[in-house]
Amino acid sequence: MKNYTFKCIRAGGPGPAVHMDICANDDDARRRALALFDIWPLAVKVDVSQGDRHFDVIRPA
Repeated sequence: MKNYTFKCIRAGGPGPAVHMDICANDDDARRRALALFDIWPLAVKVDVSQGDRHFDVIRPA
């Protein structure tokens, strides 16, 4: 299990909403990021970081 940080980015909005969670791996973190779009409906992408690694999850069409 690893600590991940999720930053929900809004287009033209205030700073990101930050969420932290523990996930088993990157695929689990990607699923968590997709679930955050339901919690933060104005988010257009989620920046996911774990240590020095980083990836983005874009809102699905």
